[in-house]
This record gives sequence, C-alpha cells and structure tokens, in this order.
Amino acid sequence: MKEKDHNTEQHILNSARNVFIRKGYHGARMQEIADEAGMNKALVHYYFRSKEKLFRQIFIGVFVQFFPKMGDVLTDKTLPLMGKIEFFIHNYIDLLAENSFIASFIIMEINRDPDETINLIQEISGGMQEQYFADFKASLDKAVEQGEVIPVDFRQLIVNIISLCVFPFIGRPLVRFLMFDNDNAAFEAFLKTRKQEVVHFIKSAITPAS
Repeated sequence: MKEKDHNTEQHILNSARNVFIRKGYHGARMQEIADEAGMNKALVHYYFRSKEKLFRQIFIGVFVQFFPKMGDVLTDKTLPLMGKIEFFIHNYIDLLAENSFIASFIIMEINRDPDETINLIQEISGGMQEQYFADFKASLDKAVEQGEVIPVDFRQLIVNIISLCVFPFIGRPLVRFLMFDNDNAAFEAFLKTRKQEVVHFIKSAITPAS
C-alpha cells in the first residue's frame, strides 16, 4: 500500500509539473492537474491540499538536485574560477529552461513572503549557502591575486551572473514580443545560445585587458 501511495504521489507531481510548465503558477488549476494525472480532483487534494503546497514540493524537488551539485563545484579548491562560473551558468540556465515556471515563482514568493522564501532556500541548501559564497570569494580572490581577473566585488559578480541567467525566463513574454515578434521558435533558439553568451559576457567583463 505504501508503494502504491508513493507512486500515486509521484504521478501527481509529474503531472503538476507538466501543467505548471504550460500554464505557469498562476494559470494552473487543480482541476487541470487532476485531468493531466487522469484522476479526480479530490484525490489530488488528498495528497496535496492546495496548489501552493503542490508547487512547493515540486520547487524543493528541483533545487534539492541543483544545490548539492553547485555546492560541490563552488567548494572545489582544484577547479579554477572560470570553470566554476561556466559550470554554474550552464547548469542554472538548464534548470530554468527545464522548469520554466521556477523563475517567476521565486520572484512572486520573494515579494509575497521574503522570510519564508529565505527559510525555504536555507532548507534546500542545508544552510550551506554562506559556505558556498565564502568558497567562491576565495576562488575569486586567488584569481585576482594571480592576475587572471580584475578586482571585483564577489557579490556584484554573483548578482550579475544570476541576473543575466534569469531575466530571459522572468521576462519571457516581454522579450519574446519585443525581440522576436512573438515567434516562439526563434525565442527558444535564442535561449539555446544563452549559456555561451552569458559565459562570454562575464569572462569579457572580468578578464584584464591585454
């Protein structure tokens, strides 16, 4: 019975993720999730009492896989700074591309309840975020000392990297309209080149002029 319950729960999560990708958080309805899962809405509510609780579970599931991988890279003292930056950008954009609803949900939650959002991130990261930042700063300081990059505030660098990665996903409808005349195929092709573009931009910004 427990195995069956687990399978049903996972099936609901997978179905909900598909609906959130298509409709976004606000556009998704519990009835649509139930229809996607091929079950009645009452059963979905039995496992997850609200859309918010269901989404939170998906959100945690996505980042539980992401944070440990990032932590391993950021704390790796043998990996050079540029290697860490490139790995982060590639994996972060991949995560956003595969879970297009995540970026807007984070912004919404930060505005709605910043303390809860902070607690959620601490829960997912195991409270290791300060160590990750400290190790990244140490890598940056070492690269500056060796003349590989120009002096830069590590906080500015992190915010710049995250902003460049996230904005096309947060501003997807606006960017698609303004830059691609609502041509979704052209916009998706643009996103596929985004990783290389952000890596190149960041490297150019912090590499000393020759």
